[in-house]
Amino acid sequence: MAIASTPSCDGKVLESQIGGATQWGQIFKALAPRPNPTYARAMMYVPSTNPVFGVDTLGFGNLTNEYLLVGLRTDNSIALSTSQAIGGVSAGPVIVRDRWQCVEMSVLFAPAAGHVSVWIDGNLVLDANGPTENSGSLDHLIMGISTGATTTGVTTIYFDDVAFAGQRIGCN
Repeated sequence: MAIASTPSCDGKVLESQIGGATQWGQIFKALAPRPNPTYARAMMYVPSTNPVFGVDTLGFGNLTNEYLLVGLRTDNSIALSTSQAIGGVSAGPVIVRDRWQCVEMSVLFAPAAGHVSVWIDGNLVLDANGPTENSGSLDHLIMGISTGATTTGVTTIYFDDVAFAGQRIGCN
């Protein structure tokens, strides 16, 4: 991971880059105390030069094995990538390459009646109900890219203007 000057939404941005076998290029930020529901927002830029990919980007997790992330898929759709039972929900295609897009996610953490919403540029594109937390340990904001598969070439995604809060943040 590196700080890059271009492309830029409003100054310096985080460049997350992976390639080859299973890799993680992510930052974990502890959320103490964690609001419930919790909202996370980031400006994201996906270059068209990226190879075909399926990577996870923004969301919540712990430092071991529980996570709830927005995954970017080959067809420019998004999907919930998760260790929780609410997984398998997808929407798209909604990602436009070579353009900054605002990605916002909200999670109501609960072992049975949780809720996840994802907005792209202010438009609700994913809305799901179900278990969102098993052990009460999704206490970190996660930003960057990861994949559990071997990739061909290098995948790069830029992040800017990252925020989290106990209420909707929005894209402005």
